[in-house]
Amino acid sequence: MTNHGGDRAGPGTGHTLREIRAEHRAKRDVTVTVCVWALAGVLAAAGCMYLFSHLPALADLVWG
Repeated sequence: MTNHGGDRAGPGTGHTLREIRAEHRAKRDVTVTVCVWALAGVLAAAGCMYLFSHLPALADLVWG
């Protein structure tokens, strides 16, 4: 089978390189999104732990 266009990823696959690149881009986007949300969750948890560990001192400042 001769491939003159050079746009097939393999013989008989039926997927063009453009389609495969789009799939990889979508997977990368999902991975980046999940990692960003995970990092945001870790930072939020650390912030809550810091805040709650200092609540008695903050309460003394607010209510004397």
